[in-house]
Amino acid sequence: MTKKVSVCLAAPALVGAIALVVSCTASTSRSTLRTMPSPDGCYMQVWDQPRFTGRSDFINGPRRYEHLRDLPGRHNWRKQIRSISLGPTAIALGWSAERFEGFNVLMTGDQRAGGRFPTVAVAMQSLEIRCSGTTGLLADGSEQPHR
Repeated sequence: MTKKVSVCLAAPALVGAIALVVSCTASTSRSTLRTMPSPDGCYMQVWDQPRFTGRSDFINGPRRYEHLRDLPGRHNWRKQIRSISLGPTAIALGWSAERFEGFNVLMTGDQRAGGRFPTVAVAMQSLEIRCSGTTGLLADGSEQPHR
């Protein structure tokens, strides 16, 4: 009879321990992971709400993002970018469709208050970030240095 009591007492403790592990694991979900900005200033900070509010993250360049469904940090920014602030060396081109198709918008630091865009006119689905001081992207997507 003692064995049944110890098993019955151990079961709730085991369930509690499992619940604790699951709740601790859930607190490190994808939405809490943030990408760090590139130290060379070639990045854009994005928000999911206009006027630099809501969820935010950094997208680094130089790089071409064929789609925005699975960016670093496992973030999905497809059609969710509502405001943007460019890093000091970044130039960005966003498209309304994946694979660099559809309507596009060019964003540079010399437009609208030094690269800050409180609203975005295109529901972006693909993106290219270039860095000043380079002449363009190479075939592999990396930047060719300016000479």
